[in-house]
Amino acid sequence: MGFNKRFIIFLTIAIIMLGKLGYAQDKRDTDFNPVGCFISGFWRHISKVDGKECPSYPPCSTYSILAFKKHGIVMGWLMTVDRLIHEGKEELTVSPMIYYHGRMKIYDPVENNDFWWYKPKKRYPRYCR
Repeated sequence: MGFNKRFIIFLTIAIIMLGKLGYAQDKRDTDFNPVGCFISGFWRHISKVDGKECPSYPPCSTYSILAFKKHGIVMGWLMTVDRLIHEGKEELTVSPMIYYHGRMKIYDPVENNDFWWYKPKKRYPRYCR
């Protein structure tokens, strides 16, 4: 399954989940989590059809959950789309490889993709504190 097909399916599920979000708010249902529904739907349905294993660690769906938790829905979504776009051969030139469950994987955690958003903490020698 090509990237375009995966992206269209991903986008369709997201739109459906966002539609349910509005309905859930009307009913005052606070237990509804559109991101969780989207990711679990991807795990249950798309991954089985796609059959292709994610070449990165953490896997793409786990990366997405971590990005949503750390940065919220909008930035989490953008980081997930970015991950799906840059997944593959070009990432091999900038990310290290690790051995995970018997396979070589591209090590690409959320922290490797958002480090430039934050100002570096000033580090003072111990005697200055």
